[in-house]
Amino acid sequence: MSEQRSQDLDEWSGGSEWRGLHELLSLMSKKWAVAVLLTLRPRPLRFAQLQREIDCGNVKTMTVTLRSLEEAGLVDRQVIDSRPPGVLYKMTGLGHTLIGSLDPVRKWSVDHEFDPSRLDT
Repeated sequence: MSEQRSQDLDEWSGGSEWRGLHELLSLMSKKWAVAVLLTLRPRPLRFAQLQREIDCGNVKTMTVTLRSLEEAGLVDRQVIDSRPPGVLYKMTGLGHTLIGSLDPVRKWSVDHEFDPSRLDT
């Protein structure tokens, strides 16, 4: 392979312009991340409501995922001064734009009848 071609491949696959994509895909691959965003898309929810709608029985996993999404600016966490005290999660504007941009990927998976069980070989 020529030196120029090798350099072009390095820039394409590992260049700084791709770093954000790598990090985003890593974030979105966290357990429940996509489900959280899709569930919060129409409306804000309290933690327990969100957990029930997603059917996630593991509080720790849900908490870690929500913190990661919050740190990325995709989800906003608001403490509610009520009895009992609560936390309300809502999708940010940035989160809404991300979900909108994932629709072509969803369409691709449907159009190509992507079956993740084929990956288990």
